Amino acid sequence: MTKKQTKKFNKEQINRIKKLAEVRMKKYPQWRKGQAIFNVAFELYPYLADQLRGTIHDCFHRDDLIDEFLNALERLEDEKVQ
Repeated sequence: MTKKQTKKFNKEQINRIKKLAEVRMKKYPQWRKGQAIFNVAFELYPYLADQLRGTIHDCFHRDDLIDEFLNALERLEDEKVQ
C-alpha cells in the first residue's frame, strides 16, 4: 500500500481504542483508563504509540492526558499520510 492509498486515522479508530480500553479495564481492573488507552493503542498501532511514549502527550501515567494522547496519535498518523 502506498502513502497515497493509506487511510487517514479517523474517529472510528479512536472509538475502537476507547471501546477496547473499556474491555481491557474489565479484564484488568487494576489498570487505570490512561494505562488501558495507551496499552490498546500500542497493541493496534505500536509504531505510533511508541512515538508518544514518555512525551508530554503520554497518558499511561496521567489520565488527564487521554484526549491529548488521542489527538497526538491522530496527528502523527495524518503526518504519515501526507
